[in-house]
Amino acid sequence: MHVGLNLIYLVPGQTGGMEVYARELAPRLAAMEDLRVTAFVNREAAGEDFGCEQVVVSVNATDRMQWVRGEQLLLPGLAEAHGCDLVHSLGSTAPIRGRFAAWSRSTICTTSSFPTHTSASGRSACAYLSPPVLAAPTG
Repeated sequence: MHVGLNLIYLVPGQTGGMEVYARELAPRLAAMEDLRVTAFVNREAAGEDFGCEQVVVSVNATDRMQWVRGEQLLLPGLAEAHGCDLVHSLGSTAPIRGRFAAWSRSTICTTSSFPTHTSASGRSACAYLSPPVLAAPTG
């Protein structure tokens, strides 16, 4: 299986816990037998060592519009072109269209934090999300 990691959001030294998570996860996945891992990174992260193959998406993630353009318009085609079977988006967002759309079976989207808002019934807002959409918190 070929897993693409959507790291387009990651600006080295500025992304905090989501960067730590990516840097820990990528080499561990790459070390797994029968798993090929490719990190899709922005220009700022080009050349960083994630312990796996790397494809540079030609956007600057410090510019939110470019980050979104890269994730929504460029990533799906690049992941397809590089033969990914699944895309794991680690930055709480994922493409909304195509084979790797957030709700497809070819996508995992990690949410780094959940809102703490509770409804009038006292249930957390997260309790209303369906299990296929809800991912385990990372921190």
